[in-house]
Amino acid sequence: MLHLCVALSSYKYTQLNMVRNIIGTVVKVGNGRISPAEFAEIVQSRDRNKAGKTAPAAGLTLWQVYY
Repeated sequence: MLHLCVALSSYKYTQLNMVRNIIGTVVKVGNGRISPAEFAEIVQSRDRNKAGKTAPAAGLTLWQVYY
């Protein structure tokens, strides 16, 4: 089992599927399809087309919301 904590600063136009997109890309790293350095480049580029598939919502849990 993998536990991953993602903390985001959300603004008005943040995509609702952002965490699922990040997880889908992390899976590509875990499968050896991209390197951790490539993951960092994808995140910094903010180009959704470079990222992995959107992860299914099953198994993802919203843990906490800060205001």
